[in-house]
Amino acid sequence: MSSSENLLKAAFNRITLRLEKGLANTANELSNKAKNIPEQIKLELEILKEEIIQEANRLENKSTESKNESNKPNIYKERINKIRSKVKVISEKLEEIN
Repeated sequence: MSSSENLLKAAFNRITLRLEKGLANTANELSNKAKNIPEQIKLELEILKEEIIQEANRLENKSTESKNESNKPNIYKERINKIRSKVKVISEKLEEIN
């Protein structure tokens, strides 16, 4: 074999080895990352679950506040009616005195 053939063969061998190492390293990195994916998905799902619960609680509180706000006019009307009836009773007693 001539030296130029040996040089080409050596270059081909070295390039092949480098590519194999690069592919092996990349495959190893991907494998390591793939091992962490289920944990990451589980963590993200837990965070999402907490966010959903918090949002549901917020909406429930908002709904309760809204109901309380809608009941306030009724409470005020009841109070006003009680006061009116008391005023009426007092007025009648004053009329009797006069």
